[in-house]
Amino acid sequence: MKNIEKSFANLEYENKKRKTRRELFLNRMDSLIPWDALVEQIRPYYPSSGKGRVPYPLEAMLRVHCVQLFYNLSDPATEDMLYNDDSQLPPSAGTSRTGKGAV
Repeated sequence: MKNIEKSFANLEYENKKRKTRRELFLNRMDSLIPWDALVEQIRPYYPSSGKGRVPYPLEAMLRVHCVQLFYNLSDPATEDMLYNDDSQLPPSAGTSRTGKGAV
């Protein structure tokens, strides 16, 4: 596993005292959904790099899509959620809280 340096935003998020209901729900979702199995089923149909734009990581896109469905969000509302709210996706989702590499 890669050793990734943590940003101040990641450290601040990890040291929060209270978890919101949304964070608790997403952590529960993270433990119940078999992400690895879903990713492996979708991978043959997901675009690969080399054919135009570099695609976002599959697992991150799958998680964002599920959150969009669970909260009944439009595409613009989902984009706003990703930019504005740290609690929408757990750090294991593959997105960055620093804005670099975020979905």
